[in-house]
Formats: sequence, structure tokens, C-alpha cells
Amino acid sequence: MAGQGKEKKRDDSSRKDEVRKDDASRESVKKDEVMTLLRQLTEQVAMIRADVDDIRAVKSPSNSNSTTKAKISTESDDISINDTEVARLGYALSSPQKVALIRLLHTGGEQSAAQLGEQAGLTTGSLYHHLRELIHADVLTQETRNRYSLSERGRQAVLALASLTTG
Repeated sequence: MAGQGKEKKRDDSSRKDEVRKDDASRESVKKDEVMTLLRQLTEQVAMIRADVDDIRAVKSPSNSNSTTKAKISTESDDISINDTEVARLGYALSSPQKVALIRLLHTGGEQSAAQLGEQAGLTTGSLYHHLRELIHADVLTQETRNRYSLSERGRQAVLALASLTTG
């Protein structure tokens, strides 16, 4: 009987050792999985930050001095193009809602935000978001509180859009 008790203690001890090894193995696998996930998340965050930096570069007026300018030769004259300004204007014209606001101001002249929101069918938050971006792109001006009109650049954009969409 004494021998059976010792064997039972050894079996219990062996089982405990196996359980500890299994737990350590599982813990190691979990650490590896967590590290892999952290690396993937870090890469995704870096990609998102790069995208945000690209968007800020397009929106930022401070970049206009450091941009490259391309010359396009035509038969009649040279046209200078500022890449940042083109990108800013392109971003300002990138949604149907913004184009609708530009069209409304072109056809109706200076208008209030309430008039524009009603005619364009935009909620207040969406309306002010688009107006702010159009002002930032120098397409609209806000002469007085809550009154908006096309800037000179906005009128040029309308002419350019008209020439591109008719024909």
C-alpha cells in the first residue's frame, strides 16, 4: 500500500507538470498572437496617419508656397498650374452636394444658409460642413453673417465645369 501511495503522488505530480507545460505553451501562443495583432494594428495606424497627412496637405493653405508648378504649353500661351490649388479645388468639387451649392449660388446670387439648405435639401450640419470646405477652397465668400456668394475662383470653377460638362 505504501508503494501505491508513492506512485499516486508521482502520477499527480506528472499530471501537474503536464498541465503547467500546456498552460505555458498556450500562454506562449497567446503572446505570439497578441504580438502579431499589435504589429498589424501598428501598420494600419501608420497607413491611416499617412492618409490623414495626405488629406491635410491637400486642405492646408500653407502648402501653396511649397508646391511645384507645372507648365502646360498650348499653341497660344503657357498656363501655369499650382498642384496644391488644383487639388484643393478638386476636393471642393468632389461631391454632388458641394456642386449643387455652387450651382445655386451661381444661378441665384448671394443667399443665406437657410435658403441654400432648403434648396439643396441638406441638413444644417451637412450644409455648414460643405460651406466651410468651399470657403476654405476659396470657392465661396461669406461677406456678412450667414450670407454666401461665389468668389472669383468660384465663378471660374463654374465656367470650367460648364465647359467640361457641355459639348
